[in-house]
Amino acid sequence: MQHHVVCLLAISAGDPQFMEALDEGVNTLRGGAKTVVLFDAQSVPWLRVHPRRENKTLLHDAEITGEPREALAKRLGVPVANAPRNYFEYVQYLANAGAKVVVNRTAMLQFGLKDEEIHPIAARFSLAQVEILFDESDYCSVVGEVSKVRQ
Repeated sequence: MQHHVVCLLAISAGDPQFMEALDEGVNTLRGGAKTVVLFDAQSVPWLRVHPRRENKTLLHDAEITGEPREALAKRLGVPVANAPRNYFEYVQYLANAGAKVVVNRTAMLQFGLKDEEIHPIAARFSLAQVEILFDESDYCSVVGEVSKVRQ
């Protein structure tokens, strides 16, 4: 079985590379590959939950509407009404389809984030576990460039 890692280093809402990377995750799952979506580096805060907002993340705020949602529905083979409405729902779609969603715990610490501040959709992986993910992968797609995180 093939292993594919979608590594999200730095993402932004509406970035076509972000959507393309998630699409790639769908395609590799459909092809029978074991697929992991890794939130690393500057993408980690996108999984931070906001307790006063019903545990929603920045991914919930990144809406997918209009033509991009219609195109996504077509790619997923679902009616527009059932297509993800935001990037969290798209990540959740991948998880429900069999992808493993993980977050680099070391990157969490660099941002001063605690386990309870990260949405439970993501498993927490140590740096050693992330390295094993890459070592065992047959293919890795990377989104974003990393700038130095201030400590």
